[in-house]
Amino acid sequence: MNNKTNLTTNFEEECQKTLGKICLITIQDSVWKSFGYKKMPDRGAWFDIFISRRKLELERILRQELWLVSFSTVFNWYLNKKNSGFRKNFTAMALEMFLGCSGGKMYDVHLSLNFKTRKNLFGYIIDGSSQYSKNDFSEFGHVFISRCGEQLTQDIPAVWLFGMDSLFSNTGIFNWIIPPLMELDAKSNKGEVLNIREKWFLRVLNEMSNETTTKTV
Repeated sequence: MNNKTNLTTNFEEECQKTLGKICLITIQDSVWKSFGYKKMPDRGAWFDIFISRRKLELERILRQELWLVSFSTVFNWYLNKKNSGFRKNFTAMALEMFLGCSGGKMYDVHLSLNFKTRKNLFGYIIDGSSQYSKNDFSEFGHVFISRCGEQLTQDIPAVWLFGMDSLFSNTGIFNWIIPPLMELDAKSNKGEVLNIREKWFLRVLNEMSNETTTKTV
């Protein structure tokens, strides 16, 4: 293995680690606490039969929307500089991981997020990220609450407004996601290379981005 291949492999591993960190937002106790929970609910499906449908609905919608907004943040970061080959490849890798695919293997992410099929999760991510991408980062909190309200069959808990402010503050989700992305972006400008093996995700990303118009920054 030559030096160039070594650099590419190491860079891919670094990108995967960053993506793993981004995915962890959904299960961070600190995030769930800001929405009124003691910690992220993790009972197991069998124990859910003892929980009211109202509470289960709240947990499901919050978990799904946290997953979506994490990817949507990466997607918008890419759209703000669509001519960047690195950003495109990284976001394609993110789409692959958020759908439960990694290293040629398939994981049942859709089941842990309460989607019946991977196709349902795919549609949720495609449609939802398109909705977020029509707005600037500063408007993500309002989109988040609006989407949650549209999906719930009950009123949004008042504490979720506090959670929204906390999640989308300068020390919230964007501080968690954007700085690591910018660090990787800087490395890519120095010649580091990220290869995407699953070209299908690149094609899907192209279709998503072609349907969206954002300003370049």
